[in-house]
Amino acid sequence: MKAKANTLIERQGFKDDDRTPMHDEIQLWLLKNVKQIIKANYPFKKISGIDVKLEYPVVSEGYKSSYVVGAIDAVIIVDADNQRNAFLVEIKSKIVSFGDLVRQINFYKSHMETPKYMYNNKDLNYCETINFVVVSPDDRFKEVLKSQDIDFIKYPTKFK
Repeated sequence: MKAKANTLIERQGFKDDDRTPMHDEIQLWLLKNVKQIIKANYPFKKISGIDVKLEYPVVSEGYKSSYVVGAIDAVIIVDADNQRNAFLVEIKSKIVSFGDLVRQINFYKSHMETPKYMYNNKDLNYCETINFVVVSPDDRFKEVLKSQDIDFIKYPTKFK
């Protein structure tokens, strides 16, 4: 028997099966080293604050109800250089399908980059920039992700 889809993204055919010990390892590495990771990958002059939320629900507001679209692995809010920046992170222990990864991120973008979503979301409301980021030991698609306005950060372990 096939498992029931719990979120909108699963009902649309985007089943994220990356619930592995490596995924958890990457997520914990990100949480522990977030300031160094941001400093190494983004040219901020002065960081005055960082907030990280793991397994962040993406909620779509309907006319009379709301529903969970999916969950972003991490949302990092960085206050730096007199502006607020959001980094929405998708962690992949391995990238099985580049196309599925881009579709998943674009699906989240379609729900999160709307003015209504931003206005109603207390964490993202005042962010001047929103960056979607993939963190993975598998860097085969780094350049093509960048061409799709998706940043890439390599998890420092040998890809298997």
